[in-house]
Amino acid sequence: KSGGVGDTLRVRVIDLQGNTLSELLNRKIPESDKGLPARSGCTWSPDGATLLLVIDGEINVYETTGWKLMSHYRVNHPTTRPIRAALSPPDETGNVRLATSSGRLANLWDLSDRSHLSTFRT
Repeated sequence: KSGGVGDTLRVRVIDLQGNTLSELLNRKIPESDKGLPARSGCTWSPDGATLLLVIDGEINVYETTGWKLMSHYRVNHPTTRPIRAALSPPDETGNVRLATSSGRLANLWDLSDRSHLSTFRT
């Protein structure tokens, strides 16, 4: 909902019949930060088993069968604070990597140990 006092940023999972399966986010948008929705996004894993919800430097990873929160990450550095993210398919050892974009920089992370692997200019 947007356009007035008390704006809210909501992320809901709905089925094809329009039934709400889960509400992943219901956050009041501060009057001083109307750009918050532009720093938010969702992306699916290649196999559809995971959903990433990115909101202003926070990344929540949900499993999609019961919509339970699997992991939460926060990137506090202003130049690497992600506004978009994507998951890689698991490699031969089962490791999954996360790519994040802050608009100027892209970063690659290893989700198994939360280590930062590399930074690229976009």
